[in-house]
Amino acid sequence: MLLLPFLGKIVESTLMLVVVTRNLSDAWILAAHGLEAIFGSAGLIMLSGFAYITDCSLEEKRTRAFLIAELVLIVARIGPTLALGLWLNKYSYLYVVPISISLGLSVIGLLYALFIQPESVQSV
Repeated sequence: MLLLPFLGKIVESTLMLVVVTRNLSDAWILAAHGLEAIFGSAGLIMLSGFAYITDCSLEEKRTRAFLIAELVLIVARIGPTLALGLWLNKYSYLYVVPISISLGLSVIGLLYALFIQPESVQSV
């Protein structure tokens, strides 16, 4: 289940790179985000993360694990947004760099989910 959102983000980032480099219509931006949404988007990644915490943590330590996960999510959502705003404020003509970083991180996430992340419930 964790592979689909990463595949969707890779497709979206690749299509966005094509849109930016070829100066395509705004309809392609909507298509890119629509394709990402079909694959599950960030919501499915968060849902998978919370399910993994539930499967792998003891019940008495689960609240702390969820708190740490929520804090990481807050930082992971706010930090890149602020950095992107500062980047585009200074280099408004270089859209390719942030999209390439997003693509690279999505590929790393996909590889991590494929080869490193163990299955949380072995009996499934």
